Amino acid sequence: MAWKPGSRVRRTQDVAGGLSPTRGRPSADVAAGPAGRHSGSTTSGGTAMEGGYAEVVTAGMLRAVGTVDEFKGRWSRPGILPPERLAALQRVATVETVGSSIRLDGAAMDDRAVERLLFGPQARAFASRDEQEAAGCADALEMVVKSWRDIALTEHHVQLLHGFLLRHAERDARHRGRPRSQPLPQDAFLAPAPDTAAAPVMSAAPVPAPGAATDPAHRLASLLARANADLADDRNHPLLAIAAITGGVLAIQPFQDGNGRLSRLLATLLLLKHGYGYATSASLDRVFEGERVAYDEAARRLREAGTGQDAVARAAWTAFFLDCMARQVATLAERLDREQRMAPLPPLSETIFGAVRAHGRVTVRAATALTGANRNTVKAHLQRLVAEGRLVRRGQRKGTWYELPGGIETTPSKE
Repeated sequence: MAWKPGSRVRRTQDVAGGLSPTRGRPSADVAAGPAGRHSGSTTSGGTAMEGGYAEVVTAGMLRAVGTVDEFKGRWSRPGILPPERLAALQRVATVETVGSSIRLDGAAMDDRAVERLLFGPQARAFASRDEQEAAGCADALEMVVKSWRDIALTEHHVQLLHGFLLRHAERDARHRGRPRSQPLPQDAFLAPAPDTAAAPVMSAAPVPAPGAATDPAHRLASLLARANADLADDRNHPLLAIAAITGGVLAIQPFQDGNGRLSRLLATLLLLKHGYGYATSASLDRVFEGERVAYDEAARRLREAGTGQDAVARAAWTAFFLDCMARQVATLAERLDREQRMAPLPPLSETIFGAVRAHGRVTVRAATALTGANRNTVKAHLQRLVAEGRLVRRGQRKGTWYELPGGIETTPSKE
């Protein structure tokens, strides 16, 4: 199978078919704890609906929401950056998002390899499963960025997005876009201990029939219904609902594979739908990867949460998710400040710096080949860019490269 970078989305129509420092005072039912609006409602039949907010909104969560919304307002100003610089930020963010997302799901592909795959000059057959996953992740991300206005939070569209994520993964052809037909082991056999409120114990109960509370498709439908209801209610802050939907996907694992990538893709979709346009210019997945241990622990707690533990797991995930969002905007704010205060550079330095903005990093060899300048002159300009804080140096000797401040170190490339 061959894939041509730059034309990843072939048919956009495949998919297109209260708490806030900026919204006023939090209502009493927001902070009411388990009895309040956010404690998890039930269906008419008494089955607990999936998703829902953390029962307690902490001061830390409030600070994170305030930080994100403050930056949202700054980013919405007209002409925040020249178009070419904004495009460069978005290109770097795309590479970081795809690379981090597949690595969070177990791939071993570094950013340089991702960039070559996405923006290389020629179409070619995929060399590995990692490349298949990276291409699918890029397809789905481009679909969301281009068509977020037309993508609703429905079972149909979620299944189509999942299909895009796995569209190039040959091993996943049979189940791409299709919810699991059987619950996970902990879903099928988890039951409350008899006559006690203690933690659940393993039970030899049979696999539930479709439509039961543990059926993956049923749980996904319930999760989406809850999320849409929360997002439609003006008294709710969208960031809390977005945290809930991403955590819900991680908890119920509705598909055989790709649930982590899907949860993070849905976060980007919902951020764009609710006015957080900066989401395409800084990678939230990169922040998650930088906090890999905490991310894995929070996701594990969601998956393993049983009777009496759901509230704790949801609260931990919500706090972690909002903290990562605050880190995301802090990183982007630093980059924005740097872009806006930069004095004019000598032409050679401007060319080198532009290459870093466009590609994420540069080596002395690459900069020399790009500019045609003397190698020692290129080194001097790179040293000046480092001294001025515009670039940072990574690696040692022949493995040295230069990138924008705030990046996460990845495998260096040889000169």
